[in-house]
Amino acid sequence: MCEVKKTSDQIINYGRYKNMKNIEVMETLRSSDNVIKAAYALIDEFTGKKKTGKLIATIRLFIDLYSRRLNGEKVTLKPIMDYLITWEMTGKMETMISLSTSCQENNFCKAYRKNKNFICKDCYAWKELNAYSTVRNKAKFSTLILCNVELLPCDIPMVNNRYFRFEAFGDLQTTIQFKNYNLFCIVNDFVNCTLWTKNPFIIEKALKEFDIAIPENFKIIYSIPELDRKITAAEKKAIIEKYPFIWYFFAVYSDNGMRKVDCGYICKMKCSDCNYFCYKHEAPQGTLIQEIKKGNENK
Repeated sequence: MCEVKKTSDQIINYGRYKNMKNIEVMETLRSSDNVIKAAYALIDEFTGKKKTGKLIATIRLFIDLYSRRLNGEKVTLKPIMDYLITWEMTGKMETMISLSTSCQENNFCKAYRKNKNFICKDCYAWKELNAYSTVRNKAKFSTLILCNVELLPCDIPMVNNRYFRFEAFGDLQTTIQFKNYNLFCIVNDFVNCTLWTKNPFIIEKALKEFDIAIPENFKIIYSIPELDRKITAAEKKAIIEKYPFIWYFFAVYSDNGMRKVDCGYICKMKCSDCNYFCYKHEAPQGTLIQEIKKGNENK
């Protein structure tokens, strides 16, 4: 769907990541014609599949609205964004509202899954997308829009919730994607918004490329890729010096015996169980949040 090329500068260059090989980075579909062609391709892909009627209708609506905007009409893409937002999460994130792309359409996620030391090899979101075709298909369309279309303030829905999550099923892959999330937080300045990401270098690039600043209600959590990573205070300090927008750190451990019992906050079974700790933004910068790998909570 998107042009890719190898880069040499978008590599996390600290700690154990300094020896990582270059990753193919998904480039933005800068041409609006390419975005529309990709949307038509999704219609072809989803036609004939079960439970895709509403999705196909929404893609057709996007093509119509986006084409009219390109022709100079003042139209809003808010109906598309209303569809892409997951207004009722289930499971751990019950009561949460979120906006996500697909890890299966993300070249970083694909590369991280190949590393035997990364939690990504057992990615829960990847399994969820495989299990539920409706979620998978919607996330694929969401990836096309969020990663390639620069949204305007009139496109952003108002969220009637105290907390909002970006990326329940994916991660950052283009600078436009982060710019869109940042704009979402500016429009919804009364909502505490949080993004988990393993790719802070994309944020760094987006801030420079678009000359934007991150609003106070938007906090970034660095999701440590490695399973059982015992990150030190010195390492956290070095990372924050390089990426000062990182607020919390999030690490996953294989069982209770592996986690750092004397350090950080322990993630509960549901976000509501800990009163939405990650979203309140009240703990000091550099706080480590620890989660036990799903299925191993009692070990």
